[in-house]
Formats: sequence, structure tokens, C-alpha cells
Amino acid sequence: MKRQIEAALNCVCALLGFIVVCLVIARVDSRDISGISAKVRNFRQQRKKIDILFVGSSRVFHGIAPKIFDRTLREHGYDWHSFNAGMDGMNPAEEQALVRQLLACHPPRLKYIFFEFQSDPAAGTPIHDNEVQERDVYWRDLPALVAGLRKFAIGFSSSLPSTFGSRFSLGRLRYFAPLLSADTRLWFRNFSHGGRGVDLLATLSSKKPSAMHDPAAADYGYLRGYKDGFFPMDTPLSGEILTKYREAFAEMEKNRQAKLAEPVMQDQLRRFAKAMTARRIRVAFILPPAVIGNPGDEINAPPGTLLLAYDNVARYPELYAEENRLDRQHLNGRGAELFSRQLALDFLRALDSDRR
Repeated sequence: MKRQIEAALNCVCALLGFIVVCLVIARVDSRDISGISAKVRNFRQQRKKIDILFVGSSRVFHGIAPKIFDRTLREHGYDWHSFNAGMDGMNPAEEQALVRQLLACHPPRLKYIFFEFQSDPAAGTPIHDNEVQERDVYWRDLPALVAGLRKFAIGFSSSLPSTFGSRFSLGRLRYFAPLLSADTRLWFRNFSHGGRGVDLLATLSSKKPSAMHDPAAADYGYLRGYKDGFFPMDTPLSGEILTKYREAFAEMEKNRQAKLAEPVMQDQLRRFAKAMTARRIRVAFILPPAVIGNPGDEINAPPGTLLLAYDNVARYPELYAEENRLDRQHLNGRGAELFSRQLALDFLRALDSDRR
């Protein structure tokens, strides 16, 4: 019995020691995440004047120009400033984690968050270890782990119809169990700083930061010249990209079908909007104009929240005109200016409606 107690105490001490080491590493680990860290630094520098925050994927990053958006608001009497925190490949779970990181900077004027979403619960989750990048790990905090657990519980047990199978079915288990495993492993990897020991030792033992810690090497260098976070892309829509755009455009118009509601995403968006309301920040959910990926996703926007959806070609034809497109998912620079102004005008109409 005595040996068993000693063994248990040793295990507890080892666990506590492991936790302490992880927390110490977290204090000295100044890793820079490509692109993300530049956005955080720019936001922190401007935090006292930012009223509106845009978060989302490359459709936001390259599609919403704060200067155009702000200018439109000023024309209607709102002297507000916005910041584009969108980044290539960002999914809703990472967006929420990034918002938590930015709110930790205590922006005193932040009033609105424009939040892009999509309906695929697996978006951006690397299932296999050999697919994992540093970008997949850095944002896996405790709230992200809890969200992963809820994703599994709701996805597996929801009584709503699903493309993955019926309630408690093997099909749902095969889809959501690997996601839970990946979410858990990635959280532990972030908490334990797994795989970062060599880089940290190299950094601490040298006067010069390693490539992982060197902002010039690790970040999208050009972002330092784009302080509002927006970066336009102007490659001509031609060749194979143009052909694919025309095919996808025709397919979207021909076979547009209502999507099934996704209870996992509905739950995540509802809880996010509620958490922001508690901070006196209003969330505007947005669907940027694209012919693949997000058309029809508005079904998952929480009831009673502001939704600005641009997946309607008949209503916003200029946003789908070939001269304003980069490809199937993105606008070019001219298209981004048009979209930014239209987004601001629709937002202003929503504000006017609220006042009435």
C-alpha cells in the first residue's frame, strides 16, 4: 500500500512539474506565426482607434479594404476606423481564437466584429500528424479544446438531418471522432510546446532570433506596409483560372440548392455572438461573394443576428463580373473596392434600421 501511495505521489509530482515547465515555456516562447503575428502587432499598435474588426479567410483578407469602408461610413456621418484581421486559410474556429487574442489587447473603442463563416465543421483541421503546421497549433487554447469537445458531442448526437448519417450512426462517428482526436492532440501540442524545444534552445542560446522568431523571416513581410491589414490581389483572370471560374459560375447558377443546417456551426456561431454581446460588441456575420465554398451557408447564421450575405448573383452582379474577379473565391483589387463600399452601405442600412 505504501508503495502504491508513493507511486501515486510521484505521478502527481511529475504531472505538476510538467505543467510548471509548460507554463514557464509559454512565458518565454515568443514565436511568430507567419502572417498572423504581423496582423496582431499592427492591431496592437492601432488598438485605441479601432471601432470595427474584420476576421475571416483570404476572401476577407484580400476582399475588404478598410480605407474604402471607412470612407463610406464617413460620408454618412460615422467617423469610425476598421481593421482587417483576415488571413489566408483561416477557419471559424481559428477566427474565434484570434478574436480572443486581439481582445486581450483591450481595444477601448471596438464596437463591431464582421465575422466570415463557413459550414464545414472540419475546415482547417489536419487529421494526420504529418499534415500539421505551426499555424494549426498556435491558436489551440482551452476554449478551442472545449469547442472541439462540443463539436463532437453535437455532431454525433444531433437529431437534425445530416449529410454524415443519422443520429449516433457509424457515419457520424467516422467523421467527428477523427476531428475530436485532432483537436485534442493539437491542443496538447500547443500546451506542451511539443516540437519546439530545439527552436527555443537555439533562440535562448543565441543573441539572434531563429527564423521562427524573426518577424522579417516568419511573417508576410509586405504586411508591414499595409497597416490596415488589407492586401489587394490583381492577377488577371485568364487561362485555366478563367475557364474554371466560368464553369463554377454556371454550375452555381444552374444547380443552386438549399443546404442542410449544420448544428455544430450553428452552435459555435450562436455562442460566439453571445460572448461578444456580453462584451458589448455586436457581431455581423458575412458571406463574401464566391462561386464555390460558401453559397447557401447563410442557413447557419444565428437567428436575430446581423447577416450580410453576398452569394446572390442577381442582387450583386458587379461582384461576380469577370473584370472584378481574381478567381472562383476571390475578388481582385477593383472588386474589393466595390465590395467594401457595398458592405459599408448595407451595414449603414442595418444601423438605420436599428435606430427605427
